[in-house]
Order: sequence, then structure tokens, then C-alpha cells
Amino acid sequence: MSDEDMEEDSLSSEVWKVWTNQRSGGRGRGRGSGGSTLRFDNAGSSKEENKRKDREDELGERERDIRRKVVKDPVSDLKLIIKFKEGNDVRDVGLIALTTGLKKACGEIEMAKVLRDGSLLVKCKDSGQREKIMKVQSICKKEIAEVRRFGERGARGVISGVALGENLEDIKKNIRGGTILGIKRLLANRDGEKVESTSVLLEFREQRLPERIMVGFMSFYVREYIPPPIRCFKCQRYGHVAAICKGSQRCGKCGGNHEYGQCGDGAVRKCCNCGGDHTAAYGGCPARKKAVVVQQVKTNKNLSYAEAVKEVDKEKRQRETMINSESLVLFIAYVINCTEQAKNRTEKIRIVVKAAAKFLNLANLSWEKIYADLNRVGESSELVSASPLISQT
Repeated sequence: MSDEDMEEDSLSSEVWKVWTNQRSGGRGRGRGSGGSTLRFDNAGSSKEENKRKDREDELGERERDIRRKVVKDPVSDLKLIIKFKEGNDVRDVGLIALTTGLKKACGEIEMAKVLRDGSLLVKCKDSGQREKIMKVQSICKKEIAEVRRFGERGARGVISGVALGENLEDIKKNIRGGTILGIKRLLANRDGEKVESTSVLLEFREQRLPERIMVGFMSFYVREYIPPPIRCFKCQRYGHVAAICKGSQRCGKCGGNHEYGQCGDGAVRKCCNCGGDHTAAYGGCPARKKAVVVQQVKTNKNLSYAEAVKEVDKEKRQRETMINSESLVLFIAYVINCTEQAKNRTEKIRIVVKAAAKFLNLANLSWEKIYADLNRVGESSELVSASPLISQT
């Protein structure tokens, strides 16, 4: 999976790591060199840190997923995401220089973190400082494009048919129908390689997605952006990233309990999610197809991943129940229609068995077995009817 595939959860997973570090006294699992954290507060006692760590470990998978999606504590209201203009990459600034620049522009803040996409996560001390930072124009001579509260995100949509030679910045300046904060060309799979496509991702300031936008005189329909499903590089399952994975290490190539690429001689491809003869990254894998549907439900209904999985499973059960009901009706109708012309009992049984195989997927039935079972039932009924009645006193 490329960085493009990780696009949707890159911010949320980085923020989750910061939040976990705060909860566990800075001992959360990291993501390697994914980002740098600047802390301005003092750590608590080791006993309190251990208690917080124990409570965090006791959280179930569903609760952790919901916490990552929406953090309801007041602290989240003091967090800001600062995005910089193109060509103003704050990742080029050293940690000490960035600390000095933040103090000069924002004052003594609680914490700051450089995210993977070059944005800056800042935790303010109070609401007054938050409002001050919302008005900052630059940090370390890096011009700011946008400052928004953590958890707030404008609508994201996709337009198609944008030629590869078009300058996206020129298009961004000439768009009418919405305020564009970001624009990016999406990638497509061509013969196993990631190449640029004619689809362009737009991030709007507005929360509501416009139906259409205008670029000059040209009109473009805007469809909702559904991010690709996230697959864990550790356990290979969908819905989370390796930084917060508590599953076992599994190979995405052969399905073995080892890291990717350490397969032994003669190892064959095997998906550890569905058991198929392909890698875990294969687009046609049933597990990935389900993850795509889950991602659509998650986005459309604004659910956590765990809630979306339950919703998809529920809809699947409802569909299966509906299909079974329709199949039963067709089975009955077929039997009634065909047995009217049957000449004897054996022919009627054959029609029933044929209908069961056709509509109810009961292919292992045979009319001979059904005939024999009916005869045995009939004999038992005759014995019961012939037995003397037992009087009750």
C-alpha cells in the first residue's frame, strides 16, 4: 500500500499516537520516523502514568476505535491543525528553531507535533490562546494556508476528466462554487503501477459538498470522496494501522507468522485474510472487497470503522434472509405449478427434489431417499393408528 492509500488515516493515526502518548506518559507505540513531538509540559508521577497506562490497555477494540474517531474530552477543543501553503514545508525547520518560532508566534503552548503531511498539530493552554493562534499568518517564515480545530474537516469531493497536463494550482484559483483549501490529483492502478489519473481530489472549506463546481465555463460534477481501506502492515487486517495493532505479525505474501519478505524456500502465495492463492494486497480479495464496502458505509454514515463493520454485517444478514424468503416462495410456486401435471406420486417427489436443488441449493437430495423416508414415516403412522387407545383415569 502506497502513501496515497494511507492518505485518509495518516492524520488520525498520528493524532492517535499523540493522544496515546499523553495518556500513557509518553510510552505509546511509535510509528518510526513518522513525526516529531515538541512537549512543553511536565510529566506526572510514574504511579499515575502506570495507572493511566493500565486503563488504556483495558480499553476494548471498539472503544479505542470510537475514541480515535471522536475524542469528547475538553482537551480536544484546545487542539488545532495548522496547514501551510505549498512550498512552505515546516518539516524543513529544525526542532529547536520550530520551538522558538512557535513560542514567538503563539506563546507558551502545551505541545506541538509535525504530522506526516507537513501539517502541525498544536495543543493550546486555553481558549484565549486558541483564538490567538487562529489568526497567526506564519510560523518560522512559513506562510499558513489554514488553521482549523482538531476534528473539524471540510467536505472532500472528486471531479473527473481533468487532463494530465493541467496545472492544478491554476484550476484551484479559477474554481467557482466552493472555497477550495486543497487540491490533489489521485493515483490509479495501471498494470500494477501507481500512475496519475484524470480524477482530482478537492478539499472544501464548507462542510456541505456542492453538487457542481465551475472551472471557467466548464462544469464538473462533484462526487463524494471515499478513501481506500486501510490495511495493517503487521497483522494484515483492515481497519487500523500497525502503530496501534495488538495482533500477531503475519506475512502479506504467504500468510506465515513472520514479517513480509522472510518467506522460506518454496513458499506459495496465500492470503492470510481469506485463504486464497494471492497476496493480502490483492484488489480482488473478498476481505478487501468487504473493506471497501465498510469504508463507504463509514464515510456516508459518519461511523467508526467498528460500527461500519457491524452495519455491513447486519445488511448482509438482512439480504440473505430476504433472498431465502424469495427462494422459498419460488420453490412453492414451482412445485404447485409443475405437480398439477404429474401422473403419480414418484413423479411429484422428483419435481420437489428438482425444485429444492434449483431454488434452495439442496443439491444433495435424491428422490429415492425422499421416497424411502416417506414410506418409513407412513409405516410408523399406520402402526400408531393401529395401536389400542390408552384410557386415562
